Amino acid sequence: MIPLTVRQNAYRINPPGTIPTPTGKTAEAFIFELCEYAPWQAAWWRLHQIALSVPAGSKHMYRDKAGQLRTEWSTYNSEFNLPPDLLALGCQGVNVNRSLAWVLFDLDVGHGDAKKKYETRDEAIKAAHKIRDYYNECAEIRLSKGGSGVHVCHLQPDDTRPASDRLKLAKFVVEKLGIRACPSPLARQVRWLWTGTPRPDSFKLIAKHRGLRYEQ
Repeated sequence: MIPLTVRQNAYRINPPGTIPTPTGKTAEAFIFELCEYAPWQAAWWRLHQIALSVPAGSKHMYRDKAGQLRTEWSTYNSEFNLPPDLLALGCQGVNVNRSLAWVLFDLDVGHGDAKKKYETRDEAIKAAHKIRDYYNECAEIRLSKGGSGVHVCHLQPDDTRPASDRLKLAKFVVEKLGIRACPSPLARQVRWLWTGTPRPDSFKLIAKHRGLRYEQ
């Protein structure tokens, strides 16, 4: 969990109930505002690897080592100014010491690989509960940023597992339980926690992670 301590006093905190916006802010400052606005997010944000998404054709697209322009990428720097056309912001479950913070499962509904998707949201939620039961209810179920997919996230009980184990752990669980999970997010382990185009069911809570406090 990122520390909501004295450091946040350096940032302007929005009035209660005001939805934070990223305009003119660094990633770190904006993330602290998000945690003030929606305290449930504090358990999941990790500042070590920040993930961004911008529109295709944006001048802020990232050019990778192969020279390819990408609309989604991760960075180890959290103190950069966010692009004005930011579509989504999230992070990967990696602690500062490169240990594994959490494991994410992305259950697609109605799109994606035919063998890896669910036809209805109810089917995906039922599968998500199987994952949560496997972790003895120590996993949170939320809808995706678009409100159609289903995400399950298990918070690691300690920081002893290397982050490189994240794909191996996720694949083990989906294969053991017979879960249809999107392979790309399993590998990247990116959890989007803010979207610039929210929908009515964006990030809707379906089931709580046992042991976590939920203020909002």
